[in-house]
Amino acid sequence: MSWFSTEHLHQLILTYGYVAVAGMVAVESMGLPVPGETILILSAIYAATHHDLNIWGVITFAAAGAILGDNVGYWLGRTFGYALLLRYGRYIGLSDARTNLPASVARSGPPEHRLDRDEPASTHHPVAAGHLTRLRRHGQERR
Repeated sequence: MSWFSTEHLHQLILTYGYVAVAGMVAVESMGLPVPGETILILSAIYAATHHDLNIWGVITFAAAGAILGDNVGYWLGRTFGYALLLRYGRYIGLSDARTNLPASVARSGPPEHRLDRDEPASTHHPVAAGHLTRLRRHGQERR
């Protein structure tokens, strides 16, 4: 059974209920590729057909998970983003010239705007946003 199969997600909903919904949506809101929308739809269908979950609980926990995940992702990017980019960027094809984010942002806009062209509209990039805020706030530029 695959981690992201519908059967496994259904089992997560049966076992953990609202916490599974909040957790998956939070991790997805942090920018990691997990099926947050899928578990949200499955839990809404489950709430409509069974009495174990309430649709308002699903909505509340999904919203809380999205807000929490977005804020944690933003904090991670603001705190550790640039150091992680410098340390591990070469593993994803980023050279020293490409890790010069302030110059890159000046040329073509923030990376979250460029990434949103290729990803679903509901996918956020709070880690990149937090890192850029930290750069702007502290005036850190590499020359």
